[in-house]
Amino acid sequence: MKQTEKKENKRRKGLIFVMLLALVVALAFGGYTFSKYITTKQQSGQAQVAKWGFKISVNAADLFGKNYIWNNGKNGSIVTNDTDKNKVTVQAAADNTNNVVAPGTKGSMTFKVEGKAEVLAQLKLGLSGVKDIVLKISKGGTDYEYYPVKWTLTKVGVTAPLVNGGKLSEVATKLNDVTAEWNRNINVNTDITPEKYDFTLSWEWAFDGSAVPADLTALGLKADVLDTILGYLMNGTTVDDICAQLGLNSTEYTIKNTDSVLKTEFKLDIEVVQLQKH
Repeated sequence: MKQTEKKENKRRKGLIFVMLLALVVALAFGGYTFSKYITTKQQSGQAQVAKWGFKISVNAADLFGKNYIWNNGKNGSIVTNDTDKNKVTVQAAADNTNNVVAPGTKGSMTFKVEGKAEVLAQLKLGLSGVKDIVLKISKGGTDYEYYPVKWTLTKVGVTAPLVNGGKLSEVATKLNDVTAEWNRNINVNTDITPEKYDFTLSWEWAFDGSAVPADLTALGLKADVLDTILGYLMNGTTVDDICAQLGLNSTEYTIKNTDSVLKTEFKLDIEVVQLQKH
């Protein structure tokens, strides 16, 4: 009996030893995870869209119109929405879809650029497609030109006009000048608002004849005659009829109706674009 118990005790001790040995092996080779080589690095990133804050403003409501009304303060007839024939001084015919200009009328428009951005940019101003109203006439083989509509360009902060009573083509030359301060690169985060890129473009067809050049005045051709010739040409009146109506000798004066321009027009281009590099 005792012999049997001894054997049983040995078997139990052996079993316990085996289990302990198995546990040691498991811990040593299978379950132990706290000792190993490791290299780590983390990096995050975030960004937002760069700001673009340039603003272009243009107001051409008073530039040209189909109706004009006398304004004492401006000493001339300006664009109006009033169509009352008892009030207006100039009115386009019902079948005329175009704006009109005439002696004694005037108009203006404003445009400006302001703001800043978080990117390099370029500002460009200019006029294209420019046409000046002009009457071309000759006498004795000498050519003469009459530009009745005079244009003025001013800039806020500059005392003297950039163009004073000149041709529209002169305004184009001034604005299109690539060396002008308004045709420039704008560095990042540079606010151009203090530069006052704020312009007024105005025009006037003088009623008093002050637009007649000296050479035409020397010929004895007054503004009334020259202006009337333009009006007749726009009406489709023949050159012979014009001369007859105005008492001009058609063999002495040659009205160049095909070379004269009876319409003024232009396209104002204002652009602020991002640049990729300086």
